[in-house]
Amino acid sequence: NAAAPATVAVPALEAPPARILVADDSPLNRLLLEAMLGKLGIRDVVTVTDGEEAVAAAAGGGIDLIFMDVQMPGVDGHEATRRIRAQAAVSPRPVIIAVTAEAMKGDRERCLDAGMEDYLTKPVRLDEVRRVLLQWTGVRQA
Repeated sequence: NAAAPATVAVPALEAPPARILVADDSPLNRLLLEAMLGKLGIRDVVTVTDGEEAVAAAAGGGIDLIFMDVQMPGVDGHEATRRIRAQAAVSPRPVIIAVTAEAMKGDRERCLDAGMEDYLTKPVRLDEVRRVLLQWTGVRQA
């Protein structure tokens, strides 16, 4: 007899209008992050497949937080972040969170030096996404 899988209780969040951008070249990673955000009550999620698209989406304004994959073909997450930070007219200034499989000494610092505010390692967990939302947006514990 196999035990039924345990369900994880996810406390509700009070989510003010927040627009989240997920930039990742992996369709699965985009889907997983979007599903996690949905589970946490975030409905306004835009997804893009590379750094160029992330820069363009941020240039339009209205993005509150970006989950930025670090390793993408073409314009990587570091360069995309530098370009977004160089766009002085972008308002509000989006919070950029590195999402990466890179977990070696110095990787986090390189992300912060590029202009990212925080750093998550893959595989990303729901509790980490929740922490980021609570720390960097107007989202509150319900």
